[in-house]
Amino acid sequence: MTALILLCAMTLSPSVEAEPGTARFEGEGVQILVTLMGGQYTYRLVNLGASPIVRFEVDQVHTYNPQAPDGWQVEEARNRFVAWPQDLANAIHADQPKQFGMRVSSAGAVLGEGVARVSFADGRVVDVNHVWCPVLRPCGTKVLLSAVLAAIILAHAAWVFHRQSAGHGRQPVT
Repeated sequence: MTALILLCAMTLSPSVEAEPGTARFEGEGVQILVTLMGGQYTYRLVNLGASPIVRFEVDQVHTYNPQAPDGWQVEEARNRFVAWPQDLANAIHADQPKQFGMRVSSAGAVLGEGVARVSFADGRVVDVNHVWCPVLRPCGTKVLLSAVLAAIILAHAAWVFHRQSAGHGRQPVT
């Protein structure tokens, strides 16, 4: 339920692109285009400044198969996707977008918002807030689902008991 509300709110946000499952986020000197399709998160980084991008980090949980451009190292540590180039020649230079990605496992991650951190060769670090990323399913969702299922089971049992005690469920013996 919470994920559905979050998804509806994100769909109505001004950063959502015309293409379904895609949103654009901007920070000082960087643009991040996030595409979510079939459990695959794709992050396309565009450097809008002069200094090359030398590090990309984004929040994540329950992911596998991290992907980075050729010449980049990638690591998933403490619920963060972290990528950096092996040398400055492979960094993201002005107007040369590069793509990163990860796949979400079925262990309970849902679409949410997090922080993407972009580091530049000149030492600047830019945090881009509210970027789409996989987050833990809220605990309240599990409790609410369990309560609704228990209420349905109890209501059904009461209805069956009422019908049987009123004689509606009996068949005449011939």
